[in-house]
Amino acid sequence: MQVKLLTISLTMKKSLLFAILMSLCAVARADYGYMTFVTGSGTTTLSVADMQMTVDGANLAVTYNSGSQNFVLTDLQSMYFSDEQGITGLNEASIDADSAVRVFTLTGAEIGTYPTLRNAVENLLKGSYVIRQNANSQKIIVK
Repeated sequence: MQVKLLTISLTMKKSLLFAILMSLCAVARADYGYMTFVTGSGTTTLSVADMQMTVDGANLAVTYNSGSQNFVLTDLQSMYFSDEQGITGLNEASIDADSAVRVFTLTGAEIGTYPTLRNAVENLLKGSYVIRQNANSQKIIVK
């Protein structure tokens, strides 16, 4: 019986914290254009324009002006507002140029996996991208 009461108490705390966060979101949305979500697998920065967040069981569902994204609550390490897209919140760790990398647009859409960073750069169109390798992320610009 005590375990069940502890589980309910933790659920209530999460709900209360989420409600407080949502209240702060409404205030901060006017000052910042983006929200960054940090998880165990990297970071995702999304526009706050028309952003709505809902909790569905163990998931945080985020809808915004150009799409949607789901985050597992237990994997979500932090989230914060930013006035720049895709720059703040990226891990500053270096990327191993000789290992496989995953490439994403600045809005978080995955483009593909490449055997090396050089191979990715040679095959990408001009633009800005997020390169992810394990838990490390880095922004690059292909010219």
